[in-house]
Amino acid sequence: MKTHRNARLQRRLLYGAQWLLLGLCFISMAQAQEPVQTIRGLVLDKDTRQPLIGATVQLINMEQPVGAVTDAGGRFELIAVPVGRHKLECQYLGYETYVSDNVILNSAKELDLTIELVETGVMVEEVVVRARKLGNEPLNELAIVSTRSFSAEETQRYAASANDPSRMAVGFPGVQPARDNRSDINVRGNANFGVLWRVEGVDILNPNHFARKGSSGGGITIFSVGMLSNSDFSSGAFPADYGNALSGVFDMKFRIGNKQKREYTLRAGMIGLDFATEGPIVKGRSSYLVNYRYSTLGILDAMDIRLVNERESNRFQDLSFKLHFSSEDYKHAFSVWGIGGVSAEFNEAVEGVENWKSYSDYLTRDFDTDMGAAGANYTYLVNDHSFLSVNMALTGQHIIFRNDTLSPSLSPTVINDEDYRQGQLTVHTLYSLKLSNQATLRSGVIGTRLGYDLFRRYLLEGAYKTFLDEEGNSWQGQAYSTLRWKPSPRWNINLGVHGLYFALNETSSIEPRIGVRYQASATNHLSLAYGLHSKVLPLGNYFTRVENNGAIQYPNRQLGLLKAHHVVFAVEQILSKLYRLRVETYFQALEDVPVSTNPNSTYSMINLVDGFAYRPLESSGTGRNIGIDLILEKVFSNGTFFLSSLSLLKSTYVPLNGKRYPTNFDTGLSFNFLGGKEWDLGQGKTLQTGLRILYNQGQRLTPLATPAGPDPYDPETPLVNESLAFQDRVPAYFRPDLRVAYRRDKPNTAWTLALDIQNAIARTNIDGLTRDFDPELGKWIYREQSSLVPVLSYQIDF
Repeated sequence: MKTHRNARLQRRLLYGAQWLLLGLCFISMAQAQEPVQTIRGLVLDKDTRQPLIGATVQLINMEQPVGAVTDAGGRFELIAVPVGRHKLECQYLGYETYVSDNVILNSAKELDLTIELVETGVMVEEVVVRARKLGNEPLNELAIVSTRSFSAEETQRYAASANDPSRMAVGFPGVQPARDNRSDINVRGNANFGVLWRVEGVDILNPNHFARKGSSGGGITIFSVGMLSNSDFSSGAFPADYGNALSGVFDMKFRIGNKQKREYTLRAGMIGLDFATEGPIVKGRSSYLVNYRYSTLGILDAMDIRLVNERESNRFQDLSFKLHFSSEDYKHAFSVWGIGGVSAEFNEAVEGVENWKSYSDYLTRDFDTDMGAAGANYTYLVNDHSFLSVNMALTGQHIIFRNDTLSPSLSPTVINDEDYRQGQLTVHTLYSLKLSNQATLRSGVIGTRLGYDLFRRYLLEGAYKTFLDEEGNSWQGQAYSTLRWKPSPRWNINLGVHGLYFALNETSSIEPRIGVRYQASATNHLSLAYGLHSKVLPLGNYFTRVENNGAIQYPNRQLGLLKAHHVVFAVEQILSKLYRLRVETYFQALEDVPVSTNPNSTYSMINLVDGFAYRPLESSGTGRNIGIDLILEKVFSNGTFFLSSLSLLKSTYVPLNGKRYPTNFDTGLSFNFLGGKEWDLGQGKTLQTGLRILYNQGQRLTPLATPAGPDPYDPETPLVNESLAFQDRVPAYFRPDLRVAYRRDKPNTAWTLALDIQNAIARTNIDGLTRDFDPELGKWIYREQSSLVPVLSYQIDF
């Protein structure tokens, strides 16, 4: 009996072991199965927005061909595609071949692409010269030079970019890195107020948290990376589409939410908590995309952990959305979008009166910014050869900046009080007409209603002096037209004109634009572009108050538009299927630059970091930027990529005295490197590393006057020795950043754990742009920028 019972127990154990082994096999098989996902999209004619029927779309990085053909609506679908990085190629007879950047497909989010093809304009009997493309081609085909597209994934992939397009662009060719904690963009020797932000086809106010007055930069953009589709960044010689810009253009696109199923994303990190949701409203025809972000800096501040500065606390939050609707026949498309953000920063005094050793120790600062924009877009396919697009947006911004000094009893006294409100309503109408397979005409008008309420006062010798106090409204108008002509397979010629009118002082500018590209071979092309560009000054500069014998005067109200002639010559050579070498030389001649009316002064707005000029100016100065960018790029392949650039720049200006001086942004030699390596560990696991290196020779400064003292036109700044304008430099700026990330794809979910380390060697660069003058010590107090800053983040898609 006992033997029988033991045998029965052994059989049960054996059966159990067999079932366990079988279960483990099933689990192992399930785990061994690579996660898959769906790629779908739409293929359009870029000039007419008409769907292209019968276009072939295939993945070119797969061993076994995976492809599809577009249906009657121009749509395609690739199912059961293994997750990971993929490159798509789209071909259609008579059109240029499209090759995508390397896109990431994860197991939790379907990938929906809109592919726009450009007709070649080649007759059947002609010899076709097919240019080889490696990706990052401009979305705006009129941008012949100095423009590259970027994706949301790139914004995340580059080390220490903080999911922010401005911080990512700091590593692009021609951009001069100088700041750790701000996203200011100085391009090819120009002040950052010359950068234009365009979102969903409409020009908007500075879309940054902690936005600087009279500037295009700030802390971090108020729309999350989860909202972004592929977008463009331009650094010179812009096509006629863009106006009211001098140095750079961010042309940002928001993506369309998934029209087939609901998806969610949660991000948590040391910068913020992010939640996004998207999905269909009416399946297949409309969708929503919403993203909310709250800064965890506020939580860390409550724990007495300061990432920016030990005396500085920060917090921000923002909300972004896009709703998209299309008709059954896809001839009508309508979208509504919005962005909004609030931010607050406080810099407290050094703790303990006994520790106060300099003026800045007992100086406090309140800095609050609010920004919002709401817009709508309507696109109508008029016929097979043309479309009409109407875009509008209402934008508002409020900036408060206040400095207090504390007495030994900790009683505050307001020293500097600034309050700036701006709003604008902009309508942009665009009409595109394909004249033939060789020529397309694109024309548009932009009207903007401007509103403003600007105020600044400063405590001087016991009484407040008002520098700015103006409320009112005005408007500006723009019109443009461009003919894109392809006379032969090798030539691409863009002829355009842009006009700008500013009603406040009735100034205007007519600006010719031309771009020519010659395709010498499949791997080599030459490009030449010229454009005259003009810019309305930051509004506060027109309303400077100057007292003269008790009377209030406004000497700057008639300042003209700041103008610049851009010439860019570029040579691009495809070295192989993976490598691209590009050389761009540029010349920029600035004219009508506002400079001091005092011939003994070398003040020029060309050197403005942020803020407004509080002295009498006249538009008689000039400037000049000459440089070369050498760019070597390896596109993403076999897990590696890099973008490296070496830039030489000579930036100078001429004030009223007729002498030439270096500008504030004449950094000389700059070097940027972005690169990374990925390892596919199998079963949906990926390890990613990244490196970014930023270097320039250092920001230029003007030495202090002797004896030192406050500038009578702006008491926050000291008197400087203007005869030696910008002859000094701070030490060279050098910053290496690192990134390590682990990505895991599981059925229906995908997550990423990442560690970005800004300034990995803990080198504290000198911040020459935000130096402070200590009136008690009579000298500059240079701020040291951030040391090593680790940023840990976690993202899950489901």
